[in-house]
Amino acid sequence: MSKVISVSKIFIKSNVKKFTSSILSLASFLLIVNLLLGIILSTTGIFSDSLTDNNTMHFMEVIFDSANEGSIDEIKENLYKINKIESIVWDFCHPIMLNAVDSDANAILNIIGIPKEALKYFNITTDKSEYFFIPSRQKGSFSKGSEAVFEEGEYFINEEGNLDSKLVNHQVIIDDYYKEFDFDMLPPDLALIDEARMLAITERMYPDGKVHVHRILVTCDDISSMKDIETQISQIYPDATIRYSLKYSKELPTFSVMLITGSSIIIVILLIICIINIRNNVNQILDTRNRDIGLLTLFGTGDKYIKSIFIHEFSFYGFITFIIATLSNLILFVLFKMVLRLDLLTDYFLIYLILNLTISVLVFCLVSFLQISRRVKKLNKAKLFKEFLK
Repeated sequence: MSKVISVSKIFIKSNVKKFTSSILSLASFLLIVNLLLGIILSTTGIFSDSLTDNNTMHFMEVIFDSANEGSIDEIKENLYKINKIESIVWDFCHPIMLNAVDSDANAILNIIGIPKEALKYFNITTDKSEYFFIPSRQKGSFSKGSEAVFEEGEYFINEEGNLDSKLVNHQVIIDDYYKEFDFDMLPPDLALIDEARMLAITERMYPDGKVHVHRILVTCDDISSMKDIETQISQIYPDATIRYSLKYSKELPTFSVMLITGSSIIIVILLIICIINIRNNVNQILDTRNRDIGLLTLFGTGDKYIKSIFIHEFSFYGFITFIIATLSNLILFVLFKMVLRLDLLTDYFLIYLILNLTISVLVFCLVSFLQISRRVKKLNKAKLFKEFLK
């Protein structure tokens, strides 16, 4: 094996420049494949609503029968047993008047508590435990990082020991904006607040502080699991009404289907072009190495040994392609995330790595193996012997 590698190194140094076009061709192909694959995966994952509005497909509405309305703790205990449920949005949505502290600006919004895990479906992220997001159309009224306040009514026990009510101001900081999208499960003009503060506000709106839930939204990262989640929820709450987008459409949106079909066609065409280019390069190298192959054959070198020399060489070219393609992907997808706020890297990077390594090494090795096997098989040893004696 060490002798094979040593001979392969000699050939690599003399031929690597001749393979530059094949390496760049396959690296470009892998870059396009990764980009298309990321977009395809995102049609069933999270996707920028500037390209396709499928964020709503990750939400499932569950309406409990009045007799089965439960407490938050009870529902959490029951539903979080279902592994594929990502988060629960408690529907305590109600209108508020949001007033800017440093100006006269105000807006009527519908406040709702959104768990941190579900913020990505609004194309926003945060590391903070307390957050507050408003629609992007409110940029002109409320600046990012500014303070705002809204009033909520709440019950309390007065000095006489009687139940009473009052209006309380809640101060918030505008962390950022989100771009609204059509969503029939929630009202428009949402103000997104962290779940903990929303539940605290809601509890004080009930005389006894006990919140009973009539309607929730559950989120699921993998929409193909929606049917399974529905089945398990129905087993726990048989009288619950459940609805979600795919329950009625039974298929991905037309845009997604067209995207997958078109991408598949492009990938196949590009792969054929790359294979033809690599095949031509391999043949050119083998044409210049006919004498080397002939000498090795005449000196009694076995066909298996000759093939292994070339396989090692071409697998090295494949590994170079893998490195170039991976680095290009990282640069491109980081730029996508920074400029377009479209993350096609975080959830799929391992898939890209495995795909790039497999295709780059496999394509080079397979094409070279077929061509060298064909070349060795056609060698006429008697004719070669006469030529080398001239």
